[in-house]
Amino acid sequence: MDLSTRLLLLNRRIRTQLPVEHLNDFQDVYASLSSVKDEAVMCPRSMKEPMRVAMDRIRAEVGDLDEFVARELEYPSVKEMQSYFMGLQVDAIALAIWQIRRGKALVEGTQTGVGKGREAAAVCRWTILHRLLPIFVTYSDTLFTDFQRDLDDIGYGASVWPLLFNAGASITDQATGRKIFANKSSIKGVLTRIAETGELPRGRNAVFLTYSQINTEN
Repeated sequence: MDLSTRLLLLNRRIRTQLPVEHLNDFQDVYASLSSVKDEAVMCPRSMKEPMRVAMDRIRAEVGDLDEFVARELEYPSVKEMQSYFMGLQVDAIALAIWQIRRGKALVEGTQTGVGKGREAAAVCRWTILHRLLPIFVTYSDTLFTDFQRDLDDIGYGASVWPLLFNAGASITDQATGRKIFANKSSIKGVLTRIAETGELPRGRNAVFLTYSQINTEN
């Protein structure tokens, strides 16, 4: 079991043991529809009931959320899927898949440290499994390695072969410390061929880039 998964399980045990008497006027405990319960995870009190109503609507369409997510992400069992995700993450992943299927988007608004990286990795996994192209856009190319770690942590890193749009960008393997994907120089020629053919280079099934690649003319 890798370090990130061990920390996730430890965090899960700690969270479920924490007392809940320190709630305030603005927050309440988030109650996941997943069978994995994370009692110390908070949500805005005014949003708790609307969130529950929305998730109940999804459950009415897709059935048990744990079974739905495990099936959509092609994990061999619900138990294995739950070893990678907290309950709130399962809920969010189910919601994301449900929205994508309907041709709509999802804004993930949880705060730092709750696990958005694994949720994004799960969506990346889902898109590849369903023959779609995942495009990961972030602030800095140093975060490419962080996202690769999230993919590794859900058991899918070896299946993602990204094209990095940033010149000089690289991804470092967290276990070995070696670079597994890297651009040594400009990839202008590669981008030109993509524009001409509408296809990524052979073997690539994802795109990683930064905001700077698309927020200015170049």
